[in-house]
Formats: sequence, C-alpha cells, structure tokens
Amino acid sequence: MNNHQLDIKCIKVTPYQDEERIYLDAEQILPVQDVGDYQVRLSAKKQEDAVTTRAETASRILRHEFWENALPIVAERVLAFKGRSASTDHWLSGSSGHSGIQFNLQIMKDSTRIELYIDTGDKDKNKRIFDILFEEKDELEAKYGSHLNWLKLPEKRASRLYLSFDDCSLADKETWGDGIAWLTDNMEKLYATFKKPLDDAVKKVNTV
Repeated sequence: MNNHQLDIKCIKVTPYQDEERIYLDAEQILPVQDVGDYQVRLSAKKQEDAVTTRAETASRILRHEFWENALPIVAERVLAFKGRSASTDHWLSGSSGHSGIQFNLQIMKDSTRIELYIDTGDKDKNKRIFDILFEEKDELEAKYGSHLNWLKLPEKRASRLYLSFDDCSLADKETWGDGIAWLTDNMEKLYATFKKPLDDAVKKVNTV
C-alpha cells in the first residue's frame, strides 16, 4: 500500500496510570522504523522516476513531430538531409561525405541549433581538420554572413562549430515555424559555406 501512496502504519498504544493521571505510550510496530524510512524514500524515488519517464516520453514524441515537420523543408534545400527519417532524438544528422563528420540540426528545450560536428574517431585528425578550417575563419564567416561559435575542445576527441537560435521552444508549437525556417536558411548557408573547405581539409589531412 505504501508503494501506492497510502501511508499505512500499525501503532501499539500502551496506557500507564500514575495515581490519577493516565499516560499513553505510542510505539510504531509496522513498518519497522528503519524499514519504514527506507520504504518512504523508495516510494518517493519511484514517483520521481515515473515523472521523469513521462516527461522524457512526452519530449521524444514532440521531437519526432518536430522533425516530421522540419525534414521535408530542410531536405528540399540541403542535399545532406535527403532520405533522412524523423527521429525522437534532439539532433538530426546530415551527411558531409566523410565518416564521422556531420552537419547537424538540433532542437533543444528553448532553442534550435545548426552544427558542423567533427569526429572521425581520431582525435589528432579531428583537431587538424578543425585547425585548417579555423585558419580560414574570417573568410568563411564573411561568406556565411555571421560569426560562429568555434569549439576545438582540446580535452575531448571531437571538435565542433555551431550557431543557435533562441526564439523556438520544443514545448511551444507556435514557435516551430520560425525555428524550422531558421534551421533551413542557416543549414543551407552552413553547408554551402563549409562543404568545399571541409573536403579540402579532410583531403589534406589524409595525405599527410
């Protein structure tokens, strides 16, 4: 019953008389006190886990619906996303033509993001590809039309560069149109700006 949020206890009450006064001694018999505390904590943990599971399930459903709406629009203008299917994840990857390197679309709780993610499986190779692109940072950003966030992440294997849009919320479908339009416009520019320099950087690194 405690597992179903019913607080059930067995209390032993013993009366004592001191001349004209009567005292009652109350002692919890079941559940045993230590066990009872454990059961209360266990019940609270189960409730917390259930709430978390329901929230994550709702988010996965929303993400799938978002990508079902976004994919046909993005794929019409960005070759990398042709033939992709809607996902329940917060990201959707488009092909760069190179293993481990992806053009990613992302939908977070309160924002959307485009990203070039570099992870060939070889940390040194990832950093060299990033460095080659970074040497052209000014020219690439001028072509793209905006500053980007460049993250070499020297302590990690992968590197990435990205740009975010804060006027789209996963939970608010009324903002999806703006978010999808932003993703489409900016992924189209990101792909057009970086595909050729990326091809050249990967070729250079592989021939060293």
